[in-house]
Amino acid sequence: MEKYRSLCNLFIALTVQFSTFSYVSAKRTNIFTDQQALLALKAHITHDPINFLASNWSASTSICEWSGIACGARHHRVTALDISYLNLTGTIPPQLGNLPFLSYLSIRNNSFHGTLPDELAQLRRLEYLDFSFNNFINLEFPSWFGSLTKLRILSLNEITFSGTIPLSLGNLSSLQELILDYNELSGSIPTSIFNISSLQTLSIYGNQLSGSFPSIIFTMPSLISTDLSDNGLSGGLSPTIFEHLPNLEVLYLYDNTFVGEIPSTLSKCRHLQHLSLANNHLTGAIPKEIGNLTQLKSLFLGLNSLQGNIPQELGNLAQLRSFSLAHNLLITGVIPKNILNLTRLQMFSLYQNKIQGAIPKEIENLTQLKGMHFGYNQLQGEMPHEIGDLHNLEELGLSWNNLVGPIPTTIFNISTIKIIGIAGNKLSGILPSNTEVPNLEGLTMGSNDFSGPFPSFIINASKLSMLDISSNSFTGFIPSTIGNLRNLEWLVLSDNYLTSPTPNLSVLSSLANCKNLKHLELSSIPFNSILPSSIGNLSISLETVYLNDCNISGNIPKEIENLNHLIEIQLESNELTGLIPATLGGLQKLQGLNLRDNKLEGSIPDHLCRLIELVELQLDGNNIYGSIPACLGNLTTLRKLSLASNRLTSVIPSTLWQLKDILYFNLSSNFLNGSLPLDIRSLEVVVAIDLSRNHLSGNIPIDIGSLKNLQNLSLGYNRFEGLIPESIGDMTSLEFLDLSNNNLFGVILKYGREGKVSRKGDVYSFGIMLMETFTRKKPTDEIFSEEMSLRSWVGESLCSGVMKVVDSNLVSRDDENFSRKEECLSSILSLAMECTRESPGERINIREVVSKLLKIRVNYLANMATTRERNKNVLARQQPID
Repeated sequence: MEKYRSLCNLFIALTVQFSTFSYVSAKRTNIFTDQQALLALKAHITHDPINFLASNWSASTSICEWSGIACGARHHRVTALDISYLNLTGTIPPQLGNLPFLSYLSIRNNSFHGTLPDELAQLRRLEYLDFSFNNFINLEFPSWFGSLTKLRILSLNEITFSGTIPLSLGNLSSLQELILDYNELSGSIPTSIFNISSLQTLSIYGNQLSGSFPSIIFTMPSLISTDLSDNGLSGGLSPTIFEHLPNLEVLYLYDNTFVGEIPSTLSKCRHLQHLSLANNHLTGAIPKEIGNLTQLKSLFLGLNSLQGNIPQELGNLAQLRSFSLAHNLLITGVIPKNILNLTRLQMFSLYQNKIQGAIPKEIENLTQLKGMHFGYNQLQGEMPHEIGDLHNLEELGLSWNNLVGPIPTTIFNISTIKIIGIAGNKLSGILPSNTEVPNLEGLTMGSNDFSGPFPSFIINASKLSMLDISSNSFTGFIPSTIGNLRNLEWLVLSDNYLTSPTPNLSVLSSLANCKNLKHLELSSIPFNSILPSSIGNLSISLETVYLNDCNISGNIPKEIENLNHLIEIQLESNELTGLIPATLGGLQKLQGLNLRDNKLEGSIPDHLCRLIELVELQLDGNNIYGSIPACLGNLTTLRKLSLASNRLTSVIPSTLWQLKDILYFNLSSNFLNGSLPLDIRSLEVVVAIDLSRNHLSGNIPIDIGSLKNLQNLSLGYNRFEGLIPESIGDMTSLEFLDLSNNNLFGVILKYGREGKVSRKGDVYSFGIMLMETFTRKKPTDEIFSEEMSLRSWVGESLCSGVMKVVDSNLVSRDDENFSRKEECLSSILSLAMECTRESPGERINIREVVSKLLKIRVNYLANMATTRERNKNVLARQQPID
């Protein structure tokens, strides 16, 4: 028996020893598997700028001691992997799916690319997954994400996923946050997502989603934050839409195409703190019930078509920090005084509506106000001096109202003020001299009736980048110290009674110190000076120079070639003499050259043919002689060629008929001879041809009627003969025709749309030119056809998003002033649509065009220096600071 017990004990001991050995061996195997998965990831990294993995992940140490790794206390298996914000470059290996205990995975803010292996679907314990801000370009959204059923957080921001959102995401029954911002996702939002009862945050901002707003979302009592902005969602918002969202705190639906009225039931979301419905197509009145949302901190309803008065009930929103009704156009009435009791308000915008009455003196109650944007309304009366008591004010926008009287001097004592926009009113008086505005960045006060000397306080505003005091009655010298404004980018002093202290335009020498200067406008100032060579010392960043009607004389200095970033130069209506300098041909970025109405002589230099980006060339009204250079026909970007009222001779070069995208073609009042060739029909989109008062002869080409866009045809006072072509009667766009004082005969049955003649042809062509300038597309481009023209393409973009047609080189979404520039471009293209309406009688007149362009410019100037945070406030992206 003893012998038997000894054998049993030995067997038990051996069994325990074997089991222990087996357990340790299995444990080592499991840890080895985790280690191999992580080393595979390390091997797939091609760039590690701080050697994070090389110095921290070594096979000689336990993986649980590696940086970015966490292990479980019980099994010592890898439970967390966090290698965020390391600027790593590489791919994800399939072995990463061999971490079965992994519950936390983040590779945020790196440069991983390639594909996402299907093996990642094996990570069934994952609760937190963040792949945001990587470079998985053109990768379709993998459906296997739906198998990670324990996920609570899924963040896939800006990794350029394409395709549709997979239905399988509805399987993530524990999901609390789904964040898919800034991808290229399309299609509708799967209704399966709204079956996730635990979902608290849904953010799919900045994609290409379409379809109506899913009504099922409104049966989700768990939902706290929803951001579906900057998509293509459409349809109306149902009156019962907010019945069952008791915990909703954030609702962002801006930058979509929703229509209809704002439901009054929105007031049932009692916990709502941030609401933006901006930039949709909403109509009707602002529901007074919004005044019941007493926890609201930001309210953005701008860029819609809302109308009526501002409800008094909004005065109940005591927590409100940011409030915008900008760009509704139809909101009327006065500013409710109880709104001015919202003492926490920091940003208040009523920009571009029809608000009337005076600015209430109770504005002084808004002591925390930083941004006040009331421009483009119908406000009347004087500016209340109480505005000067707003000691936190940074931006004051009152441009283009009907304000009168002096500007309160206390405004210039606000030390925080950065932007002052008061252009386009009837303000008057002399501005103070003994004041300081140390933080002033932008001052636009053009188109008023201010007088007195150049405001001296401006010279001490060292941060100033924008200055526009045009169209006032300022007198005296422009101070030479203006060059001390080293941050100046935009300077507009036009149409005043200012002048230069010396006869050599010394102000240009002073401005040579402004190395950031991009736009210079000094037109309609009686300088009575020569144009000095110091113009070549101006900032190499300079893009536009306007010196029209300044009584400037002398030659155009050859040093102008130093301004090699120049895009446009206008020296119209001066007393310039001598030759056109050949050095102008070195300005390779030049798009506009206007030297009309001077006393220039000599021939047109061939060097101008080097300006391969030239859009407008205006040399009319000089004493230029000789022949027209044939090489001008190589300037394929040319839209306007005006050489009228000179002494040009010889024939019109055949190369000019190859300018198939030309809009304006004016060679009138010269001594040109020869005949019109059949090639004139190549000017497919031309809207105005003026060859009058020359010595042209022969027959008018019989198929001249093929120029279907032609609105103005002037061939009078030449030597044309023969039968008037019948095809002229088929010119449906023709609005002005002059064939007088020739040797022609025949009858024109009718011409023009419906046989009527209009004077609005120039407006139409100007609208087309605006579209071309900002889209970099031509009416003759292959993408356009009878079904879709340049105009209809632009028109559709005004509903779906103007940046879809704007030339991508003009503005980037990364630009800190992106929203401001987008707003400006939208206004310009809307104006272009008004100019190009089908019926001439419906088109805007040229005076209105000039007025609207001036307003667009002033508004852009008043806003371009604001910060990225201010841009986001306008678009309702940023939540205000409590």
